[in-house]
Formats: sequence, structure tokens, C-alpha cells
Amino acid sequence: MSNITLIDILPLDRELKGIFDDIIGLKYKAQDILYANKGLKYPFQRGKKDFSRGLLTISSFLKSRGHNVKYTTNKNDFLSLINDGDFVAVPTITPYMNLVQNIVKTVKKQKDVKVVLGGYHSNFLPKETFSFIPEADFIVHGEGELSTANLIEGNLTFPGISLNNNGSYKISNKTSLLSAEEIPNPDYSLLPLSLENYRFNIQTARGCLYRCDFCVNGFFWGNPRYTSIDKVEQELVFLSSVLPEETFIHFSDNIFTASKKHALDVCDIIINNNINFQFSGDIRAKFIDEELVKKMEDANFKRLCLGFEDANDSIVSKSKGYLNLEDNIKSAKVIRNNSNIVIEAYWIIGLPGTNFEFMLNNLNIAEQLVNENIVDALATSTIFTPLPGSPIYNTPEKFDVNIKNKNWDAYIRHNYEPIYSLSNLNQNQLKSYLLLFESTLLKTYCNKIGIEEKDVLKVHKNMFAK
Repeated sequence: MSNITLIDILPLDRELKGIFDDIIGLKYKAQDILYANKGLKYPFQRGKKDFSRGLLTISSFLKSRGHNVKYTTNKNDFLSLINDGDFVAVPTITPYMNLVQNIVKTVKKQKDVKVVLGGYHSNFLPKETFSFIPEADFIVHGEGELSTANLIEGNLTFPGISLNNNGSYKISNKTSLLSAEEIPNPDYSLLPLSLENYRFNIQTARGCLYRCDFCVNGFFWGNPRYTSIDKVEQELVFLSSVLPEETFIHFSDNIFTASKKHALDVCDIIINNNINFQFSGDIRAKFIDEELVKKMEDANFKRLCLGFEDANDSIVSKSKGYLNLEDNIKSAKVIRNNSNIVIEAYWIIGLPGTNFEFMLNNLNIAEQLVNENIVDALATSTIFTPLPGSPIYNTPEKFDVNIKNKNWDAYIRHNYEPIYSLSNLNQNQLKSYLLLFESTLLKTYCNKIGIEEKDVLKVHKNMFAK
């Protein structure tokens, strides 16, 4: 039996300044009003706390093998929980690598422990991570359950474990994946607060069908494996017993409807158990039909997020996005014509191949999609960030991308400061276009809501006053 402390890395508060606050901050508020007017509870839950679901599933797996698990976060006094001789596990998230470095240095300076790193960043950049954080002892690759369990049980030759022996690295090029039946439910008992204080994402599948050049999920998780429907039911029924009605829960499967049968089975669980939450999910063009839409509405799905990514088919194709605008519009109309579910379009600004003509076309089509009620809104607009593990990061020259910033703090997901330039667009041009895009969405949302831009703050304050 071993003792392990999991240190969760929670998002840091990010302040918008100057014109970004004037435009993007105001657009967020207008979108909140728009969603609230459509009955979504999501905007009212923005202030709730986050947690890493992956750490909680690792805890369930380790406890099933007899190990003791403790949990804390980077925002708490984590040192007080750690004892000499423990293992300490920290997830590596690219934009927080400087924070992870400081945490590990602090822990190793004051405690005699073994530090285990895991997650996307260290998985794809193991040597660089050991070099950046030389105090770390191990890296577990891919899913953390099996590798972490074997590591703390002393089986260091198990696939998916890399070792740092005083600066001599033994790097594993393998990962260990759980079977669908082995995927555990999260250990919610680890969370220190009442569960109603947290925001929830539920994952009923690991993996993705696709390998888009701008994404890392498929490369990390492999092909889809679907959690047993009994475990999905156990989790949903448990949450319905402890959370208030109409709690907003997002299904974070890469494509919730990739398996029609699985999606229908999840909806039946919700309906048959009278689970009265508001649900949201990520879907993809061609993986939606009338039957699914009607069943999802019956199961109280209030929002579906559809990956448009870009309005220019050649841009999406260049990054192996496997999407086109026509199919996305058709899928959105299937949802619109068969339900009252809110439709949100995922959008990425500045994908490889983008030029001024394409940017203006993007802007016009995005505005048209909202004005013609094909979609209700666009998800948080962001400038593309080439994350480690994605083909665009690994071989940027193939995509005419010039990465100019290797400070990990800049690799935030919702990025307003480009870390790269394209062959025909510099960083300032990308940034200016983002502001134009956001200001256009702000005007479009205000027109839909029926208010003036100058009144957004007042209406938002009145609507969301506690």
C-alpha cells in the first residue's frame, strides 16, 4: 500500500485589459444575456469551482488497489498534506508549466517524496519536461490509472513510465490504456467542498475518431472507448442525489454522438431516472439526426456545440479537420428544425493557410449564421494555439507557421495574444482581426437581444445579481 497526494492545477484568474475588456469582456456578457433569455442555467454557474476529472478517476482506480489518496490544489496549502515518503502527482497543462515547475521545486525542497508528472504536456514532451523540471522523478504517459498504479507499486518497467535518474532519462514510447469496462467513475469524495460548489463535465467516452492537425485529443487518448452504460448511470444517479435541479452539466466526450447507440442509451438513463439537470454536449457534422435530436431534447439537453472551426473549407482541410461548411449548416438545421436546443458553433481564428480574404469571409459567414438563426452563438472565440503534441506544433514549417513564443504562460487555450505568425499574417494582424471578429459578434448579439451595446453592463448586472 502506498500513499499519494494529487495536486490539482486549477485555472488562474485572467484579467482582460484595455480594449480587450471593452470588446471581449462585453461580448461575454452579451452572450450570457442571450443564453439566459433562452433558459440556459450555464451563465449563472460561471463562478463555480473547477476540478480535474482525470485525477478523480485515478483516485478511484488507486483506491480499488488498496492505496491511500489525498487531494489538494495549487490554490491551497498543499505542503500541509504531504508527508515524507509519499508520492506526489501533478498534472502538466501547457499554459501552467511555469506554475507546475514552482510547485515541484517547493515540494522537493521541503519534503522527501517522489514526484510523478502526467497529462498532455509531459506525455508529448517528456525529455523537455524533465529538463524544465529536473526535480521530477517520473512521467506517466497517456491515461494515468494503470501507469500510476504500477509505478507506486514498484513496477517501473510497466509500459508508459519514464524515469529521471539524476539527469539520466529513460523515456517510454508506450502508453497503457484501460479497456472500456475498466474505466472508473470519479472519486467525488476527494473534493473538499459540497459538490454543488463545482462545475461539472461528465465523460462517457475516451478517445476520438479523428486526428486533426490542430488538436491533440486523438493522439493522446486513441480511438473511442465507451464507459459501460451501468457506470454512466451510477454517476448520473449519484449526482442527481446531491446536486440541485437544473444544474448545468456538459458531456465532454470529443463527439458525444459518435456512437448513436451509446448517445441514445445515455439519454434513456437520464429520462428513465427522472434526472432533472440541464445538459450540453459536443457533436460533429454528420453525427446527428432527427431521432437523436428529439431524444436529446427529451433528456433535457439545452445546448449542443458543433465544430465549425472555420468557414473556409480549404483551411479546415489543410489541417485535416474533416469538416465542411455545408455539412455543418445541414447538421445545425437538423437541430433547429427538430428542437429548441441552443446551437453553439466552435470557431478557431488563424488556422494555417488563413489570409485576409479568408478572414473577411469568416467574419461575414459567422455573422450570417447568427443573424439567420442557423446557430445561436459562437463559442469563445480564440486565436489558434499550436499545443505540444499537435502536428502543427511538431512540424510548424509544414504548415507555414512560425512559432515565436516558447513561454508556456502564453499557451493559454482562450488566447488573445498570438504566439505565432503565418506566412502572410503577422501577430499584430491576427490580434487585430480577433478584435474585429469579437466586436462584430458583440453587435450581432445585441441586435438579437434587442439592447444597445451601452446597456449590456447594466442588463447583465441586473440579470445576474445575486
